[in-house]
Amino acid sequence: MVGATSTTINWLATHILPHEAAVRRWLIASGTAPDEADDLIQDAYCRLGNLSSVDHITAPRAYFIRIVQNLRRESFRRQKVVRFDALTEIHASSIIDEREDPERIADAHLQLATVSAVLAALPARCREIFRLRRMEGLSQKEIARTMGVSEGVVENDAAKAVRHLLSTLRADGQALADEADRRRA
Repeated sequence: MVGATSTTINWLATHILPHEAAVRRWLIASGTAPDEADDLIQDAYCRLGNLSSVDHITAPRAYFIRIVQNLRRESFRRQKVVRFDALTEIHASSIIDEREDPERIADAHLQLATVSAVLAALPARCREIFRLRRMEGLSQKEIARTMGVSEGVVENDAAKAVRHLLSTLRADGQALADEADRRRA
């Protein structure tokens, strides 16, 4: 932030700093190490501080979150091995600013309801493994020990849950697109 003006610094303190803790909690809850979360947030501040102007930013929280998400993706690309569950961001809804775009909020709630319904349709063991892995953040080894199954079963059931979730969401997305096309015709 070498080139940051006092106006930009004040803007950051007023519009971004209040959201830092929520973004940090989201990063850590989604599997980012605390040190890496700190680095991502610091890099986001640097990017924001180096902007020539912040006047174009109408939704500071959303803008900050988007920068952090992009930095996180860049970090994943640079890593040789990336944990699969780190790429999914189901918990992103916990940091949605409900004062933002109501249509996006409604879409997010609809997507969350869809994901919940898809997960509820999974076999019990598969659903529990997905919950423990994705929502509780347990390792495959911890889940295997807790449930009395092999790590291979945990890995296969977690992958099965993700495949089922993705295929259902793709099918639902295509159905929505087809419906929108019919309405326009």
